[in-house]
Amino acid sequence: MPMGQAFPGRTTVPGTRRCQALFTGAGAANTTKPATSAGRGIVSCNRTGAGRYTVTFQDVGGYIVEAHCMVHTAAAVAPLLGKMVANSLNRAAKTVLVEFWDLAVPALADPPAGSVVDLNFAFADNVV
Repeated sequence: MPMGQAFPGRTTVPGTRRCQALFTGAGAANTTKPATSAGRGIVSCNRTGAGRYTVTFQDVGGYIVEAHCMVHTAAAVAPLLGKMVANSLNRAAKTVLVEFWDLAVPALADPPAGSVVDLNFAFADNVV
């Protein structure tokens, strides 16, 4: 198998599970998950305030050991930095909080309409 083409939901590290999904930014509205999106383990990404979103997983186990939140925008739009809010994992609700920042201001900002929001998380059963 060529490098970078892992099995869905798996990583090369035993005991680690990866969740990934693409969403379409909608400004001050909720993001939408395109029907063609290959979402693995992520159910939704809903706006809770300016630049703040709750990501809901199908299942949560262990600990989050990796989080990447990227927003791909048009060249004319200021880039946004996405980050997981520290200690926001809620295992019972299967959610985590994510924030998007406009670094030019700096301030929380919503992914603009038509942008692509790329969310990637890795969970590990045990952390050594």
